[in-house]
Amino acid sequence: MKWYDKNRYPSKDQLTELALITGMTEKRVRIWFGNERIRRKKAANETMAPREPKSKAYPTKDQSAELALIPGITEDQVCKWFNKEKFNKERHLKGKSHTKEYNRLSSATKDHLMKWYGENEANPYPSSEEYIELALTTGMTVRRVRYWFANERMKRKKSANEIITPGEPK
Repeated sequence: MKWYDKNRYPSKDQLTELALITGMTEKRVRIWFGNERIRRKKAANETMAPREPKSKAYPTKDQSAELALIPGITEDQVCKWFNKEKFNKERHLKGKSHTKEYNRLSSATKDHLMKWYGENEANPYPSSEEYIELALTTGMTVRRVRYWFANERMKRKKSANEIITPGEPK
């Protein structure tokens, strides 16, 4: 215990010295120090006041209502965009998973997203408002639009790299 109070992370020489004093192996001494650190951390956490929960990544009910004040947007749409739908018990009992199943994008949706990407190729990062607008016009969720843009940027970056440095034949 005295050794731990002096140094919670003993050096190799200190571990050897402690092993000789206690009659244990160096490995066993190192494990003891690790366990003691964990024990003391748990004891300190139990005496501390409980933490406040972390903020959620999704908008709160008030924030959803605030976004729904934008003309033409309902609170249900906001929840849908942020994939904040409740667990559907009936759907789960019917044997379907509670995660939403996505279909392939229609050609009109792809064309609309490609058009925006082409017009903004210098900076292909839509703002939050543009993501919402694209989600509204395409019928997709904001999350899915974000993933589409991330994937499209990676596809174009990869194809640009292949044109500059073509790979060797396999």
